[in-house]
Amino acid sequence: MITKREFLKAGSAALALPFGMGLLLSHAADGVIELRAQAVEMPVTSGSSVASPLWLYNGETPGPEIRVRQGDRVRVRFFNDLKVPTSIHWHGIRIDNAMDGVPGLTQKPVLPGERFDYDFIVPDAGTFWYHAHFDGFQQVARGLYGALIVEESDAVFAPDREITLILDDWWIEQDGSFADGFEDYLQGKQGGRIGNVITINGESLDSSRTVKAGAWHRLRLINAANARIFHLDVSQLAGRLLALDGFAIEPREIDELVLAPAQRADFSFRLEAGQRTSVLDASGTLGKPNDNGGSTTVFCFEGDAAGTNPNNVEPTLRKAILPDPNLDKALRVPLLMQGGSLSSVQKAVYAGAIRTREQLNEEQQVWTFNGIANLPKEPLFSVPVGTSVIIEMQNKTGWQHPMHVHGHHFKVIKGNSSRPSDVWQDTVLVGRMSDLQIAFVADNPGKWLLHCHLLQHAVSGMRTWFEVTT
Repeated sequence: MITKREFLKAGSAALALPFGMGLLLSHAADGVIELRAQAVEMPVTSGSSVASPLWLYNGETPGPEIRVRQGDRVRVRFFNDLKVPTSIHWHGIRIDNAMDGVPGLTQKPVLPGERFDYDFIVPDAGTFWYHAHFDGFQQVARGLYGALIVEESDAVFAPDREITLILDDWWIEQDGSFADGFEDYLQGKQGGRIGNVITINGESLDSSRTVKAGAWHRLRLINAANARIFHLDVSQLAGRLLALDGFAIEPREIDELVLAPAQRADFSFRLEAGQRTSVLDASGTLGKPNDNGGSTTVFCFEGDAAGTNPNNVEPTLRKAILPDPNLDKALRVPLLMQGGSLSSVQKAVYAGAIRTREQLNEEQQVWTFNGIANLPKEPLFSVPVGTSVIIEMQNKTGWQHPMHVHGHHFKVIKGNSSRPSDVWQDTVLVGRMSDLQIAFVADNPGKWLLHCHLLQHAVSGMRTWFEVTT
């Protein structure tokens, strides 16, 4: 295991470590990475003197970046030093089902003082992440997450031209405590837990970084927030969008990026000597009150004074090759989303029994899929491996829902989406009172979760599962 401190002490400047992130490397086939979930009293940002009761991987916020190559075998020895059960989900990886990290579906929770060995192959290059998947609405909000970067088998960008930024928000009181605990019923019925402190890799907004002038850089963005949907003005980035949810797209210039919880985006950009660029909050409400509707700087870059390199050619990414679903022969699966505040739902099934509206409120199960709150006994669908599937999502609620499919990537084939339809993705934002259809080939055997990644929505009912049989 290589910590950031040891890496820097070795005198190497080969890999960019922006804004204080740690680094774990595992390019050896038999290399074992150690991760520990730990309770740590420390400030959320390095600029603060007020400590908060955080839960972190290896004592770092965010957790150490794990960087591997496409096709690598990844072995993680995970220790739970917390006083509560937990697990790790490897978000966006088309992983072996037993390693997916979902307690009650793919594994038992890792109890306090116990360990679990994760062992899997990473089939796709791209920007992914890992996070707790037991009581995630609390554990992720306390800091249990980190970046999982899968490099292309042949390097596309120079190592010191790689920048990974994890966006998050925290709801912190002045004394450092977390506001209103983590089970605020009203939040769970509405838009989820929105924080009052925004961080970029554990640092405050407006953090800046000097980059090599004239050279193409790769910027990887990850939204690790519980519920905040980032609306980013990227018109000044001087680059192009390269990938979404880890998978390459046809490069394109864009002005605004909507990044919902769990979504990722990769950009290429290049600055000249002395040139400065900023990524802004496009909504005017991101980091601090902004009554005039203006923008807030999220982070910025500046080209150094070393001059330009006119021979530096913009790198390109290879698109992943996944089987396209057969839409004519696909199994069509309806998924009706209901619930939340002001809902007209009068009854639903929860824990195998029909519950009244009042009972559902008492149980804090206020969201439903097809009239069922939380994980049902029977799968949403069960199909043989290789079956094409279309999930027809109908959002009959007043809230947006970033829907995440485990173990697979899909394409949006119908409905309004902020993302292009020609890209594979694992998390899609379904607008309020709207319909959207996704399609994929169910080619990864096992029991897979399908849920809203507004984590309080998930724990309050928006979770189901499907089965791919051999």
